[in-house]
Amino acid sequence: MEKDIISGFVNMVALPQATVPIALFSVYVYKTVKERFMLRKTRRTETLDRLLAFFSDVHNGNNFVKEQLFFNHFGVLLSSREIDLLLSTKTPSFHLSRFIHAISLVEISGAPLALKIKKNRKLPRLRKWYLLWYALSGMAGVLLLLNTNAVFSVLGPKSYAPWAIMIFSLLTFAWVNMDAALKASSAISLQQELQEDV
Repeated sequence: MEKDIISGFVNMVALPQATVPIALFSVYVYKTVKERFMLRKTRRTETLDRLLAFFSDVHNGNNFVKEQLFFNHFGVLLSSREIDLLLSTKTPSFHLSRFIHAISLVEISGAPLALKIKKNRKLPRLRKWYLLWYALSGMAGVLLLLNTNAVFSVLGPKSYAPWAIMIFSLLTFAWVNMDAALKASSAISLQQELQEDV
């Protein structure tokens, strides 16, 4: 059915015949991706039901099952100590999502469970460096993108690939630094909120 509709549209608009397989492939990819998202949503709902059932039983002390349920639901492997600390707060879902975002910078330590910055990093300073690199590389990438027409008119087609690679690299570097700055911000705010919460 989709093939007939797409073929009729291609003939009506007078597009090249190569668009038919491309359009069919696009429809197939869309259906596959949609099915995977729906399956993932269903799986997450089932896992959440299992989590609720697990934690409704007060005497349940199986750490392996607890860790695996959290891994299955959130996609990040957390230790039982980390789960216990985050669930003991006033807003566990909020703190859990912040912890998962900043997991490369923070860890749980101490006999009374507490949040600690890994390798004694100076997170506010680190965040400023990441933001600086984000601004510099992002601006450079955007400036190169805006000057593309002028450069291509002077250098010609031989500069297309290197110019595109340079723009893509700078914008990717900007994105990586922005993500790192957001992780540092999450770690800083999580540490402050957990100190206030306890």
